Amino acid sequence: VPSHDTDRHAFDTPLNLYSEIIGSNRISMLTALLPMIASLVNPNSDLTLIESTDFTAKPIFFSAIVGESGTAKSPTIDLFSNAIFSLQSRANKEYQRLKQEYDEYQGDNPPPEPHPLEYYISDFTSEFVASLIDRQPNKGFLILMDELAALIKQSNAYRGGKGSDSEKILSARDGRGIKVNRKNGDRYDTQKSSLSIVGGIQPDILRQQMGSCQDESGYWARFVYSYLPVKRAKFPDSSVKIDIKPMLLSTYEKIQALPQLNLKLDSTGKRLYELS
Repeated sequence: VPSHDTDRHAFDTPLNLYSEIIGSNRISMLTALLPMIASLVNPNSDLTLIESTDFTAKPIFFSAIVGESGTAKSPTIDLFSNAIFSLQSRANKEYQRLKQEYDEYQGDNPPPEPHPLEYYISDFTSEFVASLIDRQPNKGFLILMDELAALIKQSNAYRGGKGSDSEKILSARDGRGIKVNRKNGDRYDTQKSSLSIVGGIQPDILRQQMGSCQDESGYWARFVYSYLPVKRAKFPDSSVKIDIKPMLLSTYEKIQALPQLNLKLDSTGKRLYELS
């Protein structure tokens, strides 16, 4: 994220203007942005919360933008995910190049078979999530859901609604791994997770899925929520071009290039953590 005041001003100004145009707000935009940032941070990074223990926070963020149909939930998420799509497209081309080299190799000692690098997924099972964590342990990824309600419906769809895919995936919020054993011999035992989640959901659907709202398992407490009210979108001067994607792409590239970060709370951070 931009670290200097001038960089923040250059970052904030177009985002604020874009937010006004599409009918979003600053909190919802931050709610959409943070999971994408978290998915790009080196997953071996952590923040020590209590130094006398091994209690740490990982670069993992689950968030939901809550709003009625017709609000700017999707445009808000799309604004930040378009740069993720560009990174994915670039990774796909690199994979195709490496795969062609692998297929055409004629020597006695072929290189390891390449696998595609995944920046985001939207259609998956817990087995695929576990395999992906196992396959790219030094690269996080994003679960990107236009409609967050589909996460639960889709995750268990392959088990007739009787599975526990969504529970396994959401258990990764604290950085724990996912262990999968199947009769066909598939086995994954990941020691850590590195996935973040972002999506939109309507208030009535959220109430239905929360049921009694007791949340005994802490299922819904894993998410950070922002509410997006209905706002009238503005039509700006057509001569003013607002292209945020290059700025976001540059920021994303800088974040994913950072080394492993092992941080500690300063005195202000500790005080805020105690009050939270």
